[in-house]
Amino acid sequence: MIRAVSADMISTFYAYLLDEFGPIQHLVDHEQILIHLTGNSAGTALHTGGVRKMLRRCCSRAGLNIRVIPHSFRHKAAAALYAESDFNAELVAQEFGWSSPSMVTDVYGKSANRHAMKFLQQAWDATARPPTESYLAPRQTPGADS
Repeated sequence: MIRAVSADMISTFYAYLLDEFGPIQHLVDHEQILIHLTGNSAGTALHTGGVRKMLRRCCSRAGLNIRVIPHSFRHKAAAALYAESDFNAELVAQEFGWSSPSMVTDVYGKSANRHAMKFLQQAWDATARPPTESYLAPRQTPGADS
């Protein structure tokens, strides 16, 4: 269950639907959205192994010598929410569907450090894709110089 998504996630999803998924949608006879876009299996669902391979190719093309797995996205989101919520384990457990807040503190509590999170957020902001939609641009505070 998805409860909250960022404006950047929505923009990326719509771009995928319009640019990638739309042209071959007629080949799809299931409810999955991550699909093979080309080849003999165009239109078939992309399984977890396919997503892992896609991430491996993306890292290779970007010159990154790291291993990214699909679960990494959930882990990053949980860690970010934990820090942003002032390390509220109960809130994070509820949002991510975990039965126990102690699981959150066991996994994320060891690395919970407000000082480090400030620098991580700066790194994430620096590497985020540029906003292409006007509503993704940073908001101006009232009275701020333009």
